[in-house]
Amino acid sequence: MESPIQVLGHVIKPVFYPEEVVPVFEQIKAHAIEKYTDDKDFENLFGPPERICRQLARKEYKSFLAPGILASVATCYETAEMTFNTDSICSFLSNHIQSFKNISIRTEAKVTHLQNIDQADGGGYRIGWSNLRDGKYQTDTVQLLTLACWENIGIFRQQLNKPGSGPTHNRLKMLGILDIHVQADLLKTIRPIFVASGPFCMISPQELIEDSNGHIHCICACTLAIATNVMTVLDSEPIPFSYERMLSGTMSHEERMQMANSILLGAKQYFACLKDAHLIDVRFGTVRVPYGDGHSMDLHDAASEHHRRNYPGCYRLGDGLYVNEAMKVAYSVYNAEMLVDWVGADISG
Repeated sequence: MESPIQVLGHVIKPVFYPEEVVPVFEQIKAHAIEKYTDDKDFENLFGPPERICRQLARKEYKSFLAPGILASVATCYETAEMTFNTDSICSFLSNHIQSFKNISIRTEAKVTHLQNIDQADGGGYRIGWSNLRDGKYQTDTVQLLTLACWENIGIFRQQLNKPGSGPTHNRLKMLGILDIHVQADLLKTIRPIFVASGPFCMISPQELIEDSNGHIHCICACTLAIATNVMTVLDSEPIPFSYERMLSGTMSHEERMQMANSILLGAKQYFACLKDAHLIDVRFGTVRVPYGDGHSMDLHDAASEHHRRNYPGCYRLGDGLYVNEAMKVAYSVYNAEMLVDWVGADISG
């Protein structure tokens, strides 16, 4: 984007301009060519490295975008990113972990309390958790502990006498799930699109469904920053009731749909393919935010530190205690490798 636009009465201003963004894509392409030329695994996933991203001509992208924003769009890139099949990934990980006989998996467990304990072979931790199936309170003891949760890392660190030097925050996000009726000749217009840079909009197709009448429907996830970013709270304090109500799913379907309707209305001002889309579901989730204390915390200010997640969120607190805040999927392999090294070092003594 190179000039402001109006969405649902809000003036949306660019944060980064084309002359700042274009060189980044060129660096991405150069890196891919340097590192992955002749790498068959890379090519199977993303295609040739030189096509990891491609600048589109105006005639190529004008069919994707709504007429009202075209005048403000300076450039558009197509990337070879792929949508993650989260269910498949989780299933694979669960099955793989179950192959290790010394690892137990607890599901439907809500951890409420952590405690330092002394054990015969050294220190350790007691984990108190509620079984969400029957409400019973249970405990486990472990030698090593990783805080890889979302909302309660600050509280758990306090319980273990390992408070952070500065506050971190939880940002509640709302995601709209849309049903788009797609004509066969317009299938190519249904693709992941992120309008940037600033507090803008994103769509991510999840699946294509053909109904009994031969009509094609695309189920699509959608965000609109001015509606998606609901609230921010400190992670060292109990989660407010309103936050918990949305996150846990106890809010009524009607309330959730009413809240998320603005996502659809605003997104229609960006994307041509949403002209006849319908809102069919709403999801809430938490994003970890390591910044903000003493700085701008405006949910709708794209330049705010509040939106930065440019560190991996993985660190070692000592005494067999680690944190993996899972800031972004892009950091997951790095974080896993770091934890393996730390755990190996702590086990070997």
